[in-house]
Amino acid sequence: MYKGYLDKCMPSELMRGYLKNIDLDAWRVVDIIMYSSASIDIKHEELLRVKEDAEARNDSELIDECEVGIKNIELAKSYLDADGVFSVEIFEFDDEKKDNDGYFECICGSYDDVKECIKADLESSEAKPEDLRWYSISKWIKNSEGKYIEACSYLIARDEIIYFMIDRNIDTGEFDTFDYYWSENLNLPVPYTPGDILECDGFPFGPKFRMLIVDIGDNHDCCCVQGLALNEEGLWECGAVKHGMVSYSYSPKISYLYTAKIYQGQLSGREKVLKELSDYIEGDAKRGEEVYDKVCCKALSDDELMHILYIEQKLK
Repeated sequence: MYKGYLDKCMPSELMRGYLKNIDLDAWRVVDIIMYSSASIDIKHEELLRVKEDAEARNDSELIDECEVGIKNIELAKSYLDADGVFSVEIFEFDDEKKDNDGYFECICGSYDDVKECIKADLESSEAKPEDLRWYSISKWIKNSEGKYIEACSYLIARDEIIYFMIDRNIDTGEFDTFDYYWSENLNLPVPYTPGDILECDGFPFGPKFRMLIVDIGDNHDCCCVQGLALNEEGLWECGAVKHGMVSYSYSPKISYLYTAKIYQGQLSGREKVLKELSDYIEGDAKRGEEVYDKVCCKALSDDELMHILYIEQKLK
């Protein structure tokens, strides 16, 4: 089976190498492509390649799934040149609020005008390549009554469209549409073990952060992989990694699985406790479950988390 789509759509070397040796369900293959941060042009190319390979193997399920993604992208791209106008909003991550903050910028008569607007903003704001700054644009077209309706919205990172969402009130010819607010959810098997410290990058919507994997479960269910990290209130909290429910709760968000890598650097300040917990768990699923049972559904201070570690070490 063609797996080149992983090279284009799965930045995480850890996840990419693991998934290349696994047979994935058809819907999972298409989800990886559609919810990645690759441009919609790359997504379109990869879906066509996966579909071509599926046709050669008579994999009807994968063919059908690919066609849904392809139709979505082609419809979204067609709206870029359709009669109508674009509204442009500028967003950036606010370090104090730990959330995205945006504002309306302008109305544009064409997509070329939109690109000029974004180029001007990047220059005037002196945005660096790593800055958490992105753009939400919406295409408005006239309906049968002559009133403007939102046909499709797009999220742009620098100068590339990475996500889009077709309005559900638009006639799509009866095929499913993709919601970019679902992009933080990616249900895939993972190569992590309890005690791993992962670093993930939320660019362009959110910052890098580190978490401790405390439970893997059956590695199949969408909520089974649990990670521990600091939340936006500065407390330690567990959440479902595959749902993006770890660390800050900004939205939209890219799935952590796309950028996850094992962190082997030094931890300083409050994060030192992650290393101590990691050393205690040492890849032992039972110890990880014991820690998870004590931190689940709680928001803990440093002292409370250290107390749990102290108790567990005494019982070791």
